[in-house]
Amino acid sequence: MYIDVIAAPLDDFWPGVFILGLGGNLRPPKGAPGLVDWRVGGAISAMIRNGKLSAGVGEQTLLWSHKRKSKIYLFGLGKRIPPHNDQTRKIAGQILSSLIKAGERQTVLIPDPLLTGPGGKGSEGVFLEGLLLAREEDGDKVGEFRFIVPAGTKEAEEVHEGFRRGILRLGQSAEGVKLSLMQGQFALQY
Repeated sequence: MYIDVIAAPLDDFWPGVFILGLGGNLRPPKGAPGLVDWRVGGAISAMIRNGKLSAGVGEQTLLWSHKRKSKIYLFGLGKRIPPHNDQTRKIAGQILSSLIKAGERQTVLIPDPLLTGPGGKGSEGVFLEGLLLAREEDGDKVGEFRFIVPAGTKEAEEVHEGFRRGILRLGQSAEGVKLSLMQGQFALQY
C-alpha cells in the first residue's frame, strides 16, 4: 500500500476519484467538504436537503460529477467531529474495503475531517490501523493500492509525520506500507 502526501491544496488539481468524509453540522458543509460541494455545483448540499445524505456513521454514497468527471466516495463520520479513534479505525477499514470492491487502485484522500483526531491532533496512525485491519481481510489486492493525500505545505508535513509515526508504532504489522512526501510541482503530474 502506498501513501503519498502531496504539498499541494486540492484547488491545484482535481482528482478523478476521491474520498471525502462528512460529519457534524452538514448545513452548509464547511472546510474541504464545502470546497468539494462548491466545485460540484452544490450537489452534496442538494443531497443533504433532499434527505438522501445524513452523514451518519457507516453511511456511504457515491457521487458522480458530470461537470468535473469525478467519482466522489462520501463516507459518514456521524455528528461528533472529530470522530473517536475507534470510529476512525472502523471508517478507514470501510473506506479501503469499499474501494477494493469497487475496483479502484488509486484515490485522493481529503484529510479534512477524516484525519483530524480528538483534541485537534492528527489521527493518521489510527486511520492507518484501520487500513491495516482491512488489509488482512482484502489481502493481495491492497498491496498496490495508492492513497494520495493533498494538503498545504505545513499541513502536508504534519500529515506525513503522523503517518510516519504510525508506521513506526505499528512496526511489523505496517510492513509493506510505503510513505512519501512530494512537493506541489510534482503533484501536478498525477
